[in-house]
Amino acid sequence: MKLPTRGRGADRQATAVRNNAAWCETVCRAVGLATTVDEDLWTVQGAPPPFYPAAVTLRPDVVVGRVLTAVADRPTAGVKDSFAGLDMYRHGFHELFAARWIHRPAAPAPADTGGWTVVRSPTELAAWADACESSGTFDPALLDADGVHFLAHYDDGRIGAGAILNLAAEAVGVSNVFATAPPADRISPYASPWPAIVASAGRIFPGRPLVGYEHGADLDAARSAGFSDVGALRIWVRDS
Repeated sequence: MKLPTRGRGADRQATAVRNNAAWCETVCRAVGLATTVDEDLWTVQGAPPPFYPAAVTLRPDVVVGRVLTAVADRPTAGVKDSFAGLDMYRHGFHELFAARWIHRPAAPAPADTGGWTVVRSPTELAAWADACESSGTFDPALLDADGVHFLAHYDDGRIGAGAILNLAAEAVGVSNVFATAPPADRISPYASPWPAIVASAGRIFPGRPLVGYEHGADLDAARSAGFSDVGALRIWVRDS
């Protein structure tokens, strides 16, 4: 899948977009959903798992009509406007949130990642999803998917922090970063899990740049861990 670029920043944004579209495909394929992709758009046939879009734009010049046609039969469709260029307000959609694509050069592979582990079993994945507040989203088949790793850090037997890494488009996507609240009598060691996630990615996928998207405090935390802002996106959902 080749996307146009407009200099270094645009190339990094295009890489982040391609990686994210590939991850959406992996998540949907894991539950048996068919997908389609061309130079303009990635789409899934049927209802995607919770928190995932029905369509992802892959170029900055995709027209609204192309997207509307692709999701016409989806009454609850979400659209990832990867270049923040669509005006969907007049077509029965509202903006769920805006975010920024992020990119970080490859990190050195550390000798130790501070106790972070890779989730291996469906039982562990279910506990991970509960901690991430994403129960019912990730099928256990993803544990066997090439280039996919669910990261977890355990605190006295409970998952205190986590993230997902996915290798696609020659980059490692970082998503679903979270840190849970500690028991009331303890101080959380996960004020920012980002440095440990970067270290884990460097160990699992040495030499690969990291990409993703974030907003708000999570964007600030990613920047503090060496990520740079490489472009805007919007998430649109149909009005209920």
